[in-house]
Amino acid sequence: TVTYAKATDPLHGAVVVNTNGTYTYTPAKDYNGTDSFNYTVSDGKGGTNTYTVGVTITAVNDAPVAANDTITTAEDTPKTGTLPTATDVDGDAITYAKATDPAHGTLVVNTNGTYTYTPAKDYNGADSFSYTVSDGKGGSNTYTVAVTISPVNDAPAGSGTTITTAEDTAKTGTLPVATDVDGDKLTYGKGSDPAHGTVTVNADGTYVYTPVADYNGADSFSYTVSDGKGGANTYTVG
Repeated sequence: TVTYAKATDPLHGAVVVNTNGTYTYTPAKDYNGTDSFNYTVSDGKGGTNTYTVGVTITAVNDAPVAANDTITTAEDTPKTGTLPTATDVDGDAITYAKATDPAHGTLVVNTNGTYTYTPAKDYNGADSFSYTVSDGKGGSNTYTVAVTISPVNDAPAGSGTTITTAEDTAKTGTLPVATDVDGDKLTYGKGSDPAHGTVTVNADGTYVYTPVADYNGADSFSYTVSDGKGGANTYTVG
């Protein structure tokens, strides 16, 4: 009865030789080229011979490798940067591209890995996008970038307006309704006095404009709306 056994290991891999002559040869990761190993055949009575198996490992294309990433930006603030560096064991030139768009913004990915992410107006919270790295020979991998958009205070929005009153007649009214995307409580205040009268602006947006005696013609004043968190805008009443 003849028995097979491994005599020497290959230089660029591993081999298992079974007693019945079957074997499994596994090349080292990413290796291509030539290799060899030896095996023996024995008759169980002291007779043996050793033989060599030459191995040729053909090259295959390896996909480039990069990484997932995380980035942070403030609300309404674009983020420009460079995606993780990709490597290719074959030394191929690597090209970056957008794989999927973010749900809450827009994205430009350049072939060199630089990018610009722009969050949607007034959005804050989580977002993500994915990118691919390709070697131009059919090898590619896709990775995800998690985005955190931190909130910033948005100033309230109102509008200018016009009013009309008769000479020597005070005008009472309510300034245009202001809005705040953050839902903050808004307060009105006087910005600048009129040139030809006086004005009182109350916190709730009501006002009283009183022209100077006997004046007629154009006049104006301004008012502010504030959210109590540093956000304010000023508008003109003509």
